[in-house]
Amino acid sequence: MISWLTLATMAVVFVFTAWIIRHYASKSTAIYVYIFVFLGYFLAFVLVVLLPYDIYLSIDNSLTNIKDLRFILSIIWRVIYWIVFVLCWIVLPVIQEYEMAGDFNCSSRLKSAFYRHIRGFILTGAIGIACLSWLFYKGELTIASTPVFLVVLSNCWGLLLIIVLLGYGIIEIPRKFWKAGNNSTRLCDLYIKATIMSEDMVETKFALDEIVKLINAASFLLPKNSDLQDNMNYILSLIPGDMLEHQRAMQTQLSRDAATQLGELTLNKLVKLHKDLKDILSEYQRSKYRWDAMVDEAIDLEDIITASDSPFRRIVFSFKDCKTGCLARMREVVEWYWLTKAKPLLYRTLALGFMVMSILILLGETTLFLEFPVGVFPLMFRESYGDVITQFLCMIPLCYIIFCTYFGLFNLKLSGWYGLYPNNHTDSSNLVWSAFFLARLSAPLCYNFFLFVKVRNTVYSQVMDIIDLVPLVGTSFATFFPLLLVLFAGLNLFHVYGRFMSALGMSQLSFSDKYRADKIGDGKLMVQRARTEKEKKFVANDRRSNVEMGRIAGTQEARDSNFKRALV
Repeated sequence: MISWLTLATMAVVFVFTAWIIRHYASKSTAIYVYIFVFLGYFLAFVLVVLLPYDIYLSIDNSLTNIKDLRFILSIIWRVIYWIVFVLCWIVLPVIQEYEMAGDFNCSSRLKSAFYRHIRGFILTGAIGIACLSWLFYKGELTIASTPVFLVVLSNCWGLLLIIVLLGYGIIEIPRKFWKAGNNSTRLCDLYIKATIMSEDMVETKFALDEIVKLINAASFLLPKNSDLQDNMNYILSLIPGDMLEHQRAMQTQLSRDAATQLGELTLNKLVKLHKDLKDILSEYQRSKYRWDAMVDEAIDLEDIITASDSPFRRIVFSFKDCKTGCLARMREVVEWYWLTKAKPLLYRTLALGFMVMSILILLGETTLFLEFPVGVFPLMFRESYGDVITQFLCMIPLCYIIFCTYFGLFNLKLSGWYGLYPNNHTDSSNLVWSAFFLARLSAPLCYNFFLFVKVRNTVYSQVMDIIDLVPLVGTSFATFFPLLLVLFAGLNLFHVYGRFMSALGMSQLSFSDKYRADKIGDGKLMVQRARTEKEKKFVANDRRSNVEMGRIAGTQEARDSNFKRALV
């Protein structure tokens, strides 16, 4: 029977996965997206949850029913691994393409999704097909062992991405927490971030205006009795009302140029317009949410810095209600000490701890090819400390590696596509994309971790020993390739990673832009303008609220007067 601790952890993961989807998924997300995204997240987490228990079974020789436990675990590993494999390479990508498709009925959207997914496989699988042909020709691979080759390719791709992401995370996480330990430094970073986000918003707004202009022109070109009129009305319903009215008020040469650019309107052209609108509109909405969240954080931080030397030990936030009640003053003092003193100190302490962890992870990953253990973590698992303690010790480096990997994943420049946005601001395609990336990294991450702690004879390692059937990219690749972690970590440490990847033509694997100190002044002005606009809205809403309260009070007075007259 599986350990009670493992089962309890699975239950926690189940609840955590449900909370993630409920907290991040848009309210318009379809039920089938909920189901498959939940499976992708949950099963990917389960693969990782089983890992500490597998290590415990491998180093504890005192168990009497060890063979039965290992047999049960091997079945669970295989079943979950192949379910996750199918989900992350076939099902979830098709669902993501289906959600992004611009077709107007389910069958056409599904057909387009399959076509785009298969086309992507053909384009990216050319190297794989060539390798398969070469291995068949050499007699080193048979049709029966072809699934082995698929496992190898999946692991190699996942290991490549893990090393790239880990090289970013182990450097940037300690650096980020160290900066967060100084409120002034953190505010300067937000100012610089504001300039970059503002530029992104302008570009996205321009692209959205262009597609709305084309759709507006198409709506005038399309005859009212056309069979495509319902499709056009549906596209128009997706456009924000103010943008559509603005374009309709500008029936100038620009609109005529757009009409000329469109040419003859067909169903395929409307499908493309629909798809482009969905993509750009989603990105525009995400950029607005990121901007609003950044502005709120910067304004709150400005208020905290202003109050840091206050003799009253009280923070007056610009857009938050004052605390009331009998314990209001105590809560104000506790909040002041926490935000100005304790929280920065906690961040600095965590930064130092993460720096030590990063050094240990770097040392372990770059010595995978050695037979003897090097570093603290491999030495921790030379013997068993019992079921619970062994699994808890295993979770320490495992959780940090996962943290670094997924921190890097959601800081790629493509994060606008598959970032997770709280308070139900994550659309369906974004949610699915994050799910299959998470699932694709889980199995290679497990395999890498077993090599990292140098625990032999694990059940998962025996399941994955089939990769040695494929030359060049088997275990040797998995043990020597992580040496590149030193290179990626060094590039990120000295802020030259982006230029290096751009020079290699792999800018899609670059991380968020590094911020320039000369942009602090511009960012501060942008935040000040945003604060002024927010104050105007706040005052306007307050006035409307007072008017409404006055109206309610007047109505109540009239009712009281009528009641008194009725009594008389």
